Amino acid sequence: MIRRTPTQDRAQATVEAILQATRELLIADGYARTSTNRIARRAGVSVGSLYHYFQDKDAIIDDLMAQVIARKLEVLSDQLQDTHHRELEEGIPELVHALLEAQQVDRKLSHVLLTECPRANREDLHRQWQQRMVELITARMLTEPERVRPRNLGLAAYVLVHAVFGVVQDALVHRPELLQGDALERELSELVVRFLRPDP
Repeated sequence: MIRRTPTQDRAQATVEAILQATRELLIADGYARTSTNRIARRAGVSVGSLYHYFQDKDAIIDDLMAQVIARKLEVLSDQLQDTHHRELEEGIPELVHALLEAQQVDRKLSHVLLTECPRANREDLHRQWQQRMVELITARMLTEPERVRPRNLGLAAYVLVHAVFGVVQDALVHRPELLQGDALERELSELVVRFLRPDP
C-alpha cells in the first residue's frame, strides 16, 4: 500500500499519475513487463518520486486493487438500493444483475490482476470485497426474512455470494463472452431463486 500519504494537491496528482500509468501498463503489457522505471516514465515523474510514495511495483498494484474493490462495492451498494421497492423474489434478477455489474468494474484490469499478478499479498483485499458483499446481501434478505427458506441468513448470503462470485470469476478469466449477454444472468438468477424459495 501507499508508503507516504500525499498532503498537497501536487503530491496527490503525482500519486494519481503513478496509479493511472500502472493501470495502463498492466492492461497493455501485463504484469511481467510492467516495471517501476516504465511506470515512472509513463507517469512523467522520476523513479525517486515514485519510491517516495510506493515501496515497489506490488505496492502500487495493491493500491490499484483497493481502488477497484471500492468501486465494485459502490456499484453493488447503489444497485441493491434499487431492489428495495420490490419483494425479494421479484428483485432477485436485479440482485444478480447488481453482482454482475459490480464484477464488470474495470474488467480489463481485473483480468490482469486475477491471472497474472501474485495474489499472496492481495488475498485480504479479496476477502474484504467478498465479506462486504455477504453483509450487503444479508441486509437485503433481512428486510423480508419470512419470504426466504434459509433461517441462517448470514450463512445463506455467504453461500450465495461465493457461488455467484466463483462462477463470475471463472467467466471473467475463461469465458468472458458470457458476461456480454443476459444468459448467464438468467441462469444465476434461477439458481438464487431456487436456493432462497421457501419449501412448498
